[in-house]
Amino acid sequence: MPFAFPLPSLFSTLVVAFYLALAVVLIRKYLRTRDVGFVWLGVAVVVWPLVSFLVRPAMGALFQRMIRGQIEIGQMTVGQAAYIVGSIQQLITLGLLLVAAILLSRTRPMPSVQAEA
Repeated sequence: MPFAFPLPSLFSTLVVAFYLALAVVLIRKYLRTRDVGFVWLGVAVVVWPLVSFLVRPAMGALFQRMIRGQIEIGQMTVGQAAYIVGSIQQLITLGLLLVAAILLSRTRPMPSVQAEA
């Protein structure tokens, strides 16, 4: 019997670990700087993907009901509905990233380092 490498579970574990590490880095940076841009960045790259992941089963159930003909949204097909949902999620992600980038790019006076005489 060949060795079965648990690739999916390894990748899932790594993804969760990287998200946690990213969240810790952003929280520490925010606590150090009090720059609200890091909060927005955390929402864009950690919180929103988590929310999207948690909503995915509900969207799948909605699409299944559309396929069975239990729900009709005008003349919209399941593919069109999926495309619209994906586009809205992407627009929200990009909007959050844009707010974070704008807030982080604002120029702030740097603390001056005085040379010792």
